[in-house]
Amino acid sequence: DYSAHFDGGSLTELQQLANSLNTANRQLSKIDELRRDLLANVSHDIRTPLTSIIGYLGLIVNQPNVESADAKRYAEIAYSKAEQMKLLVDDLFEYTTTRPNGAPLRLNDIPIVNFLEQVAADFELEAQKRKMAIEVLPNNRDVVLELDAEKMVRVINNLLSNAIKYGYEGSVITMEVLKNDGVITIAVRNAGDPISKEVLEQLFARFYRAEASRSKETGGTGLGLAIAENIVKSHGGMMYAESENGQTSFYVCLPEENQGSLKQFKEKLK
Repeated sequence: DYSAHFDGGSLTELQQLANSLNTANRQLSKIDELRRDLLANVSHDIRTPLTSIIGYLGLIVNQPNVESADAKRYAEIAYSKAEQMKLLVDDLFEYTTTRPNGAPLRLNDIPIVNFLEQVAADFELEAQKRKMAIEVLPNNRDVVLELDAEKMVRVINNLLSNAIKYGYEGSVITMEVLKNDGVITIAVRNAGDPISKEVLEQLFARFYRAEASRSKETGGTGLGLAIAENIVKSHGGMMYAESENGQTSFYVCLPEENQGSLKQFKEKLK
């Protein structure tokens, strides 16, 4: 009698095992779907500049009497497209290596306000080109977090680049450190065109471009915010964005000491 071997406890264990297997299968299916999407996007984004490179170099190679001025122009276009490809490959490599559980973090105690001031100084000339200014608010100067500074620079660089690129000319970009029940938040704000709720929900997706044509003009790969979010997640944090009343704000939320405070913070946002 096989039923004798399956008392209530054993049946519960079997059910738990079955549930675990089903969960694992769903996760594997999701990973496979993400992998296919990633390959499709990479293939598309590489094929486009590669087609141009082959085309313009073909004009030089296959035309025996091509004018030197034309040849130079074709080569310059091919070179520009090759740079786009390199940017994509570099960003793709960084995307894969910055995912949580990827490359280990090199953590050090970092005074956050001073850190933001140093990063802002590197963008001063870029901001001036659009008659913009970057202001780091001095509050919470005493806040120190254990971070991988090299990786976190990439996060703030991305947010400042976007703020300068899409903010109104002549406006001020502000960076601020906020404290809230064990969560330290870095806020980067700029004045600019409003972003719809639907777009805000997609901003951190891989290869997502809020303005496709504008991103192509500026050499964007659509991986910048996904890379930034990976880095923040690897620090145990989260990112989100808001856009209202002519102001767009990006928030990098990091636990001051433990994950519990961040979980409670997430619940408040819902």
